[in-house]
Amino acid sequence: MSVLLLKIFLEFCKIGIIAFGGGNAILPILHREVVENLKWISTQDLLNFFSIAETTPGPIGMDLATFIGFKLAGYPGDFRPYLLSLAAFIVFMRFKGLNPIYLLIACGLIGMLCF
Repeated sequence: MSVLLLKIFLEFCKIGIIAFGGGNAILPILHREVVENLKWISTQDLLNFFSIAETTPGPIGMDLATFIGFKLAGYPGDFRPYLLSLAAFIVFMRFKGLNPIYLLIACGLIGMLCF
């Protein structure tokens, strides 16, 4: 599972580096890479994901990467991110004087180590 996630990550890093012009501009590149070359999803899946990504908040490329990753790998680690979020919330509510930037940095480091 982790090898597949690494492949997905590297593929979208490669696309992100060579693609300019936003989400609409990367559609042909995504089609060539994930549909034709890698055969991860069908053309219809890509069009469906693109339609949904247009309506959800956030960058289209990030949404597409999320949808394609979910299609390929499902929910890797459903549970741990929620525990980390709950722990961060508890710490934030318990220590009112804590700077949220430090909490974000700590959660980011913990996330990198655990996931």
